[in-house]
Amino acid sequence: MKIKVNNNLYIKGSFTGKYYAESSISSISGVNLSKINIVEANIESAVKSSYLESVGANSISLHLSSLNDVKINPKKSIKNHQFNEDLSDVIIYNIEFSEIIREGDMTFGTISGNIYGALYNQDEIEIVKIKKIKPEYVISKPKPKFAIFKDKVKLNLLPYLTYVFYAFLIVCFANILGALETLIIASVLALLYFFSKYIFRLFNYIFKYTYFFFLLLVFYGLGSLFFTNSIKEKKVYYEKNIYDESLKSGENFLMSYKIDWNDNNNRKHSTTLSVNSNEYFKSKEFKDNLQLDLRLKNMPVIYSDISKRDYEKLSNIYSSLKKIKSSIPNISRKEFADVLVTMVQNIPYGLQLSGDCSVLYESNDMVNKLVKAGFTCESNIKFGIYSPLEFIGNFKGDCDTRTVFLYTLFKKFNYDAVILNSLQYEHSILGINLPSYGKFKIHNGKKYYVWETTAPGFEIGVIPKNIGDISKWYVVI
Repeated sequence: MKIKVNNNLYIKGSFTGKYYAESSISSISGVNLSKINIVEANIESAVKSSYLESVGANSISLHLSSLNDVKINPKKSIKNHQFNEDLSDVIIYNIEFSEIIREGDMTFGTISGNIYGALYNQDEIEIVKIKKIKPEYVISKPKPKFAIFKDKVKLNLLPYLTYVFYAFLIVCFANILGALETLIIASVLALLYFFSKYIFRLFNYIFKYTYFFFLLLVFYGLGSLFFTNSIKEKKVYYEKNIYDESLKSGENFLMSYKIDWNDNNNRKHSTTLSVNSNEYFKSKEFKDNLQLDLRLKNMPVIYSDISKRDYEKLSNIYSSLKKIKSSIPNISRKEFADVLVTMVQNIPYGLQLSGDCSVLYESNDMVNKLVKAGFTCESNIKFGIYSPLEFIGNFKGDCDTRTVFLYTLFKKFNYDAVILNSLQYEHSILGINLPSYGKFKIHNGKKYYVWETTAPGFEIGVIPKNIGDISKWYVVI
């Protein structure tokens, strides 16, 4: 009997094709290549090649399981000779994009580079019957039932019990000593174990009795975990302001912080942000005396009032930013907006809550994750927000603290900006009416492109996918 088996022929050559993608592509940097769809594929100067030939380490490559209807022009052939084939196991590398056209969220253009792929090929082979060899049976004395059970336990169960034992051991060590200390101890023990053969007698004696010690640690760790409060998570709820002592004195002084950062155009900037300590206290007092409760309908009034109150009190900051603007020849409005937002993105993040951090740490997933990640949390802050003056005075803040501050700056520099909040995402971002591309919210017939302010690296129109549903965002002011 004959059957057909695959015997693929691999080729390589120069590749060009058309593509479309559901995202904006301007360069190879940062592109998710798996979302590119290729059409009208062509290979020039195609030659037979080993699949094992390597692709350069620095090359960006696209792997495809198949590529259909590829026009192939062999390197040595009659003029204009061409054939169409489907390829499998395709690798396209040294990728370049050109002739890029954007329509909404779609991108169209030309992709070129080098290609490896397999032409589908089949060979016929003949199957020959092999005569059966009669097995020889050896009759042995049956083992006792207990011996059989013991062997099964030893063969099947013991390895898994060993893994469980070591897993419990690691958990106990981590809870008692901490993750870093456990890693150090485990590394030392591993080194001792691997080198024990060179000093076998000594370490054989040591490891002979360590199981008893490990068992004691297991029971102690489990007891501490389930029956006592001796194991605590490290939580940092408050970090002192460097001006705390000076603020207590009642003297009037400048609260100043130097900041260095790069904007999204890779320009380096440096400035000092300063606010007057008396104005800092007045701003906090004004906010604390607002006779409003923390309801959704009151947020526009809260944001607007604290922004308007501090608008004329940020003169030192306005002056510093104007100097940066004047130092860059022909800077556009969009580029200067990027300078302002990237500056705020580089100010440290910290939570401000209207409630108690320790209570919300236990009940609110977002607070729990942020505190575990090492961010500070301050309790009983009116409305859960700093005013613009408080933000600079404390030199840290969370999402709506930043958006209100930037909203105030943008008003000063005559930008059309809004604050966007989301109840589902428990977050606040900025929206700005500038010519751009990416995610936007339509408000009063105008496009306001979103801008994330809590971390560096986010450009206008870009927000994380997990909070990217624009329908879940609403304009506050």
